[in-house]
Amino acid sequence: MSMANISTTQHMGFSQTMDDFIKKLEVVGLHDFSAKAIVTELKKELFLLENIFAEYDSKTKQLKHLVSEYQKIQRNARINLRICQQICSKV
Repeated sequence: MSMANISTTQHMGFSQTMDDFIKKLEVVGLHDFSAKAIVTELKKELFLLENIFAEYDSKTKQLKHLVSEYQKIQRNARINLRICQQICSKV
């Protein structure tokens, strides 16, 4: 799965499923040390996924803003270029 294709819906669905599973494991009661270690690891991984997605989401918004600014400047530059071409063709 490519990061460019992760939607909020996909992320939230996976996170919720993972969180629900962790809670079910905790309700059952973890008497085995290895089971406790696995749940602890799952919690760490979920925390990391949440942080990475938050950063990804923030950077995606920044990138969309930059693309929008680029397009606006490029559009204005094309208009100015056409004006200059028209002026030059009359000379």
